[in-house]
Amino acid sequence: MLPTSMSMRWPAILPAAAALTFACAAAAWCAPLAAPPREEIPAPRLVRVVLDTATPLERLLGAGLDVVEVRGASEAMVLEWPGDEARIAALGARSILADATPGVTLARRSSVDRALHPPSARPLWVQGAQVLPPLGAGSMGGYWTLDEVKLKLDELVANDTRGLVADKLDTLGYSVQGRPIWGLKLGTAVTGPDPRPVVFYNALTHAREPEGMEVVFYFIDDLLARYGSDPLADYLLAQRVFYIVPVVNPDGYQININTFNTSGGLSFGLWRKNARDNDANSVINGNDGVDVNRNFGYKWGHDNLGSSPSIFSDVYRGPAAFSEPETRTQRDALITLHPRTGLSFHTYSDLMLFPWGYTLAGASDSLAYQEWTDIASIGDGYQTGPAPRVLYAVNGEFNDWAYGDTLAKPRAFTWTPEVGNHNDNFYPPASRIIPLARENLRRCYVVAEIAGAFVRVETERVTEGA
Repeated sequence: MLPTSMSMRWPAILPAAAALTFACAAAAWCAPLAAPPREEIPAPRLVRVVLDTATPLERLLGAGLDVVEVRGASEAMVLEWPGDEARIAALGARSILADATPGVTLARRSSVDRALHPPSARPLWVQGAQVLPPLGAGSMGGYWTLDEVKLKLDELVANDTRGLVADKLDTLGYSVQGRPIWGLKLGTAVTGPDPRPVVFYNALTHAREPEGMEVVFYFIDDLLARYGSDPLADYLLAQRVFYIVPVVNPDGYQININTFNTSGGLSFGLWRKNARDNDANSVINGNDGVDVNRNFGYKWGHDNLGSSPSIFSDVYRGPAAFSEPETRTQRDALITLHPRTGLSFHTYSDLMLFPWGYTLAGASDSLAYQEWTDIASIGDGYQTGPAPRVLYAVNGEFNDWAYGDTLAKPRAFTWTPEVGNHNDNFYPPASRIIPLARENLRRCYVVAEIAGAFVRVETERVTEGA
């Protein structure tokens, strides 16, 4: 006999919001634009920048460069956009060309992969003339486009026969160019005020990181598929509210979709920001866009290492905190929903980040954060910790605001998984989409569990006897 001693644990976080209502702050924000500006998106080069005492990582960050990977203390991989070559030279840094056309390289790799691993041709769902391909077989090199994301959300609503998915999508707000930002609520139906803790998942804050969106949908599909046969899924869907925002930055993502389509599938787009026309010339080019994940209000503009005041930078923080409708949409969702926990998916580097992003000082709940992070990351090899310790400093980002702002809403414990390794890059081959999503299932479930009361094995004691 193996009697096991168990105890019940949950984070002491404030009650969740009971209802969900969203309203636009101004008609001008809500009204879709008649015609978006013309796009003249430059193609960056990938360079390897040598780090040393004369050129530490902080100097690259202070110059507002698009640092995509940090390899210890010896080098950083930088996407070099027009003008960046001169900025790197001005730092006295030594750079080595790694790839003159990284978007083309990633698309070529995807094409070879799809030939070796043909995706399923069987549609996941058909709505009129629209066809939703299976996850991992989207029409952008394996990734779902915005139209396909909408079809997937519609499929979740239309095919729900067990009362687990809301009857309709929420339009949380609109992007700079007037595209809707969708949200969807899941959980067993209740009557009256809903006291259950909320768990929040979003993705595609950065437009070149669609794997996070695929992870969110893979998790939701897994959770719904387990209902009725898995006690954990039954418990979570009955005792939690799940809320997903699969595309935070639809304009930026559409820019990358356009790059893929206009190139005939020969290049992935590497645009990161939203589509703010910074210079008001009706053309979206290298002068434009705001990094949505540097635009949140907590410690916005804390310094010029964690974000940039320059419109030319890929980490441009915008003219003011919450200047961007995409950021305000996430802010308003959290203020309304009061989530206790959440995940904001990004790629890449095999990391799981938590506050603080702006300082080396630990958050007041850093021990709890580390404990929960360890539970969520068992066996996946992800490096965990605050961004300044395991990657680089950031400010004005989602996690710091979700945790740090306790005036507008209760404190939320959120994390950023950086999904995939350096070989996966921003567009992992299609054959990696599902394995990477599966790799992140545990953290999706654990973050839901710790949002409220949950049972886990604390200690085991083996006793003998009949």
